[in-house]
Parts: sequence; C-alpha cells; structure tokens
Amino acid sequence: MLSEKVARLISFVLSPNVYSLFIYTLYWHLVGCIGGFLALLILFITISFLPFIFVYIDMVRGKTDIFVSKREERRKYYILTLFSYIMGVLSLNLIGISAYNILFFTYFIVGLMLFIQNIKYKISIHAAGIAGPTTLLVAEYDSFYWLLYLVLIPVIWSRLKMKAHSKYQIISGTLTSVFMTYILVLVLKA
Repeated sequence: MLSEKVARLISFVLSPNVYSLFIYTLYWHLVGCIGGFLALLILFITISFLPFIFVYIDMVRGKTDIFVSKREERRKYYILTLFSYIMGVLSLNLIGISAYNILFFTYFIVGLMLFIQNIKYKISIHAAGIAGPTTLLVAEYDSFYWLLYLVLIPVIWSRLKMKAHSKYQIISGTLTSVFMTYILVLVLKA
C-alpha cells in the first residue's frame, strides 16, 4: 500500500540520525563554525554515522531491521550510541573545542534516560530524536525554532501508520526528550 511506503520513507528520512545532520549543522553555524569542518566532521561521525552504521551492519547480517523494532534489541545500540557521543565530545575537547559540550551533553543524558526507559518500556526514539534537539535550539538560541516541532507531525503519523509505536510510546519519547533537554540547558547555562 502506498501510505505504508510513504510512512516507511518518512520514518527513514526523519530518523534521529538524519534529523541530527540538520541539527548539528545548524548548531555548528550558530556557534560561529568553531573548529571548522573538522568539528563538523567529528559531529557527523559521532552523532550520525556511527550510531547508524552499527544498526546497518546488523541489519545486513539479518540480526535486526533498520528501525530496530524489537525493544530487547535496542540496548546494544543505545550503549554503542552513548559511547559514540562520549568519543565525540572527548575528541573535540582534546583538540581544544568545547563549544559543542552542551549539544553532546543533552544528546548523551537524553539517550541515557531513553536507555533506562527502554529496559521495561518501548518508547519512540523517532519522536525523541526530533523533540529533544529542537528543544535544545529553542532553549539555547531562539524561540523561533519552535517551528521545527512541526516535523513531529509526519513522524508521529508514520510511526503510528507503521504500527511501530502506540500513541503513549510516542508521547513518552517526546516528553522525556523535551523535559530532559530543557532542564539540562537551563542548568548548564546557569
């Protein structure tokens, strides 16, 4: 059915790894392109590429699907992704670039909270992956970025259409990500 194909396409195009490309490129620009393209490359490798490639390799091996649909399979990818975020912030700080610490810290802490929730309850990483980074831009830079929350509309539709999540799992992922990101930005900026 066409609507299911569209839902899968939206789920892929607006996955956390792809949306993060937009977010950290914009963030890089907002902080004045500190660290140049080397910083942008490190952001790409540790926030988008490595978390995606871990899943992709296992998908090719037949161990999971591209969306890691089974809650029990997600633990491994959470841990690898959290480790990747640590590698990113350490790499940047080792070369004297601390401008992206808040970005990495929010990604890490929200990821950790989602990992903890995932032990007992499946949540929507797609919704969290849009809501959290958008909240970072709103809280740290400009309320104008609230318009990016509109990206949640096709994401929510696609995840429900694919029967990947219940509405409560989507709400949980969204609210956890928004709340934790907002609190972290307030604390880190204080």
